[in-house]
Amino acid sequence: MTTGSRVVFCNLRQTKTKTRRVAQSRDVHFISRTYVRIKKLLSRVMNKQFLIFLFFVALSTVFWLFKSLGATYEMEFEVPLKLVNVPEKAVITTELPKTMRVVVKDRGAVLLQYRYVSLLSPVTVDFTQDESDDGHVVTLTREYIKQVTRQFPPSAHIVSYKPDTLEYYYNYGSFKRVPVRLQGSFKARERFGISGLTIAPDSVNVYALQEVLDTITGAYTVTQKVEELSENKVLKADLRRIKGAKFTPPSITAKVYVDQITEKTVAVPIQFVNFPATKVLRTFPSKVNITFQVGTSKYNSITADNFVLVASYDELVNNTTGKYVPHLKTVPPGASHIRISPQEVEFLIEDVPAEN
Repeated sequence: MTTGSRVVFCNLRQTKTKTRRVAQSRDVHFISRTYVRIKKLLSRVMNKQFLIFLFFVALSTVFWLFKSLGATYEMEFEVPLKLVNVPEKAVITTELPKTMRVVVKDRGAVLLQYRYVSLLSPVTVDFTQDESDDGHVVTLTREYIKQVTRQFPPSAHIVSYKPDTLEYYYNYGSFKRVPVRLQGSFKARERFGISGLTIAPDSVNVYALQEVLDTITGAYTVTQKVEELSENKVLKADLRRIKGAKFTPPSITAKVYVDQITEKTVAVPIQFVNFPATKVLRTFPSKVNITFQVGTSKYNSITADNFVLVASYDELVNNTTGKYVPHLKTVPPGASHIRISPQEVEFLIEDVPAEN
C-alpha cells in the first residue's frame, strides 16, 4: 500500500469515528429531553390529583366538624374555688379544695368555647355565712352549683359534680412552736460519707384548735430519700399535713454535707478508773492503736485526745487471766468504723509503794 493510500484510509477511519460519536451524543441528548418532558407531564398530573385529593379531604373535615359540633356531648370542667371574707384574725388551718369538678352536657360547639375561650370564673365560698363554733366548716357542694350554672347558656345541663361536700378548718390564733423532725435516709457513694446535716428553720409555728395542738409534738417532713451523694446537697422538704392544723412555714430547707472518707490511726493510752489510792494499773502495751474512718474536713481536728479508753478496777480485780479487752468510753463525732489494735492487752495491778 502506497503512502497516499494510507493517508486516505486513516482520514476515512477518523471520519467514521467522529460521525459515530456525534450520533451517540444526539441519542443521549434526545433521551434526556424525552425524560424531562415525561417527568414534567407526570408532575402536572400528580399535582392536580393531589390538590383535588386535598380539596375533598378539607371539605370532608368541614362537614364532619359542623356535624360534630352540633351534636350533644358531656365534658368535665375544673372550676376554681375561692374562700372570701376571711377575718384578719382567722387562720385557715386546712384549706378548701382548690377546684371542684363538674360534668356539663351541651352541644360540642358550646363546650369547646368554654373549654378554650370563655374560661370559668371561681366559685366563691363566703366565710361569714358558714362560720362555726368548733372551727370546722362542712357545706354541701350543691349550694354552690348555681354559681357554675349561671356561667353556661340555658341549653347546658349539669350532669354531676364532685366532691359532694366542701370543708375547711380555721381558728383564731391558737398556736405553739414545735421542733422540726427531718424524715428520710441519706447515703453517700463509695469512699464518701455524710459529715453533717442542718435544717432551717429547726422549729415552726403550728396553728390549730387547742385540743389539736395538745396532740402535736413535732413537725415531721415528708420522707426524703437521697443516695449516691458525692457532694453537698441542698433540698426543700415539705412538712406533713395534719388535718385541722397549719404549719408556718409549710416547708424547711435541709443541707446534707458530704465529705471524702479517709483512714487515720492514733495511739491512745488506757485510763484506769475506780482504783484505790493504794493500787496502780500497768498495761502491756501502755497504749493501743485506734484506726477509724473520718472525713477529710475533720482529719486534723480529731486526735488521740478525743478518744477515751478506760479500764475499771471492778472489772479487773477478779480477772485471773491477766488479759483485758479495753473499751471506748468516748468517741468523737465524725469518727466511724473504729478498730482497736491490739484487741486485748495484758495488765498488772500493783501496790503503790508506801512513802517513808
